[in-house]
Amino acid sequence: MKTPRLLIPAFICALVLLPAIAAISWASSCLQCHPGAGHMNHGHSLSCVECHRGNADRSEAPEAHESMIANPSDFTNPAFACGRCHGEQTRWVERTLMSTAAGIINQTRFLWGAQKDTSARYAVRAIDDLAALPEASDSGPPRNHRVSGHDAKSGALVDDLLRRRCLRCHLGSSGEIGPGGFKNNPPAGAGCAACHVVKIPLTGKAANETPLADGGNEAPSSGETAPQAQSGANEAPTGKSIREAPAGEGASEAPAGKGASEASVGKGASEAPAGNNTSEASMGKGTNEAQAGEGTNEAPAGKGASEASVGRGTGKAPLPSAGGAGGGGSNTGLDPNRKLSPTGARDSFSSHRITTAVPTGQCLRCHNGNRAGADYVGLFERDHSLSYNFEARDPEVLPHLQKHSYHYLLPDVHHERGMHCIDCHPVEELMGEGKIHSQAQQQVGVRCIDCHGLPGNPPKTRRVAASDARALRAAKANGNYELQPGWKVITTSGGHLLTNTREKDGSFLLTSKIDGKVHRIPVLGREKSGVQPLNHRIPGHLDKMECTACHAAWTFQDMGLHLARQDWPDYEPWAMLTRQGDPQAFNVLESNIAKPRTRWSPPKSFDWLSGLSRNGIWLSGYSLRRWEGRVLGINFRGLVSALRPQYQYWLSWVDSEGQVVLDSIIPETADGRKALAWNPYAPHTTRTSTADCWDCHGNPRALGLGQKLFRAKDGRNVGLGRPRADGLGIDFDLDQLIDDLGLPFQVTSRNGAGFLVREHLDRMSAANPLYIKYLLEFYEGKEAYGDPAGFTGPKK
Repeated sequence: MKTPRLLIPAFICALVLLPAIAAISWASSCLQCHPGAGHMNHGHSLSCVECHRGNADRSEAPEAHESMIANPSDFTNPAFACGRCHGEQTRWVERTLMSTAAGIINQTRFLWGAQKDTSARYAVRAIDDLAALPEASDSGPPRNHRVSGHDAKSGALVDDLLRRRCLRCHLGSSGEIGPGGFKNNPPAGAGCAACHVVKIPLTGKAANETPLADGGNEAPSSGETAPQAQSGANEAPTGKSIREAPAGEGASEAPAGKGASEASVGKGASEAPAGNNTSEASMGKGTNEAQAGEGTNEAPAGKGASEASVGRGTGKAPLPSAGGAGGGGSNTGLDPNRKLSPTGARDSFSSHRITTAVPTGQCLRCHNGNRAGADYVGLFERDHSLSYNFEARDPEVLPHLQKHSYHYLLPDVHHERGMHCIDCHPVEELMGEGKIHSQAQQQVGVRCIDCHGLPGNPPKTRRVAASDARALRAAKANGNYELQPGWKVITTSGGHLLTNTREKDGSFLLTSKIDGKVHRIPVLGREKSGVQPLNHRIPGHLDKMECTACHAAWTFQDMGLHLARQDWPDYEPWAMLTRQGDPQAFNVLESNIAKPRTRWSPPKSFDWLSGLSRNGIWLSGYSLRRWEGRVLGINFRGLVSALRPQYQYWLSWVDSEGQVVLDSIIPETADGRKALAWNPYAPHTTRTSTADCWDCHGNPRALGLGQKLFRAKDGRNVGLGRPRADGLGIDFDLDQLIDDLGLPFQVTSRNGAGFLVREHLDRMSAANPLYIKYLLEFYEGKEAYGDPAGFTGPKK
């Protein structure tokens, strides 16, 4: 029997259309309650339940949401959806520092004496040879100076700090939902969507108008599960009164005459005499209160930081938008009208559009605060004190990012030109190559000279081969730049292809992966004038220094990190210090300070790895935060590099009975060195102009000798700073890394790095004849005054 001719096309149409009709049917039912969810983009035309699971044939939420996965891109979830198609990419990413957090974990544990070196031993979860970071406990350390000299497996205090304060942004920090856990509010930073699904606020603004808001990794709001935020919950024990804070001080009284030290919990550390660049310590009064009108973060007009640092009238670039999903995103400024509630707005994914064109604004959701990334767009975190946190009236600025408020400084020149993070950092540095690392220098290898070359040595290139499948596939998925076999592209110092670059007709071009804009790359030795700058002609500058040592406009210098584990409900000392840059700390402080003292709840906070709540919360502050000047040292390449404190720890602990367990002590490494660390880094504040000669040569602070500020006393010179009298327990300034012989006072946690030694100090002396020779050449024909060796600036 013959099949009727008309039935064949009908049957084929049915096979094609029925699945689509079914998908439309149940997808529409999902979108009835989730109209803002949108649709998947081309290449990910999947149904809701293919990723999120749940029951597509139920219209009521309880039944429809049964077995549903809120974040199917979280690769710590056994039902991880992305890995079903992207197994290789998942294997790479799971081993990156963004996922394991092995850098911050193992370097911090090393500084606190919990392990003998910085080798990768622990991660946020077990993977390959890395063990999961030990579970912390509520028990205190031995009552002696060594904070974590006891067995790390017992749940050392450093592990508690890492779990509850430091690890909320890393991709492997999922925060499992459990009793007392996040309950339908897991950290949004977990998994693939943290980068590849660009977020916008719930206000519904277009993606290219999106400001950087609090969203992602937000602590539970006061109405959810956070016990500390519930009215009347966990009151102080019956019959026990909350201690009164001493008038005018800001520290809780310690029992039996024992007081927590002024440096960490009371008055303040490192108060300098009038005229010095310093601030009051962070734990009691506010921090960064400028002394006598000179150079702190709030420099008065005409004093302190220069215009170039402050960012007023200096060609300030608009901050990055979170646009760019699917390519073609805008690099326009932030929405000037966006305001956040005091408790922080909750953001949502802009849609389910997955993109590899990840804009800078998305990166800053984790790379905020005073870390490499925020500096790229000219952001320097204000201090915690409410005196320095306010809604700026400048219409170009954003409000708060992750509970931070910012100073606006000069951004990186590459940002001003419209370039994004992923335009410089190749995919291997971001998504990894399947290798475990414990330090950023092992994973990130791109350098300035990779694109800009050296005089006589243009950028290194190689031709793209058909075997470069990963690079070719990435270009095709992005769509904003093109890559073809046979093209010559730049290679990085780490041996990776900069796939969005191209050598063409002797010139070097870079195409933005976000908007397709083509940038011509300037190459050293090809100056229009035909004359190299003097700085590039001096032997030792180009071959013994990182470019950013001179070209960084400013650097992060957060000195004296004071950490307090607070188990006792005394919030008055912290009433002005709620802007901690940590949503849990912000919520605990704000929710309790708003209530009468008799209703203050004992502090509790969540473990970002387990999602469980425990007694106590970590609070912090700094002795001094500044950006001007630079401090130099040696990086793992043996090159002179900018340094930053990372970190100088002072630790206090007030237990649940109000007893001062630890009183402003400095943790120690396993070999007995104080945990006061400076590390080399690459400031993302590059400008074409450079530091002046005298900013480094003969400048004691730049050389790691401190400010060398002395006054005569009893016939001899004595330093102005008195850090031991301030309660810091040291006899050198916070920015003094070495003595005059080049012997170290402080440490570094980066392999192969170090401070300047005596040989460097001699070469960098202002009395070095070679320095004087080049200084005279620099000022030849210019009007100057005084001895060139002591030259401090042009004649006024």
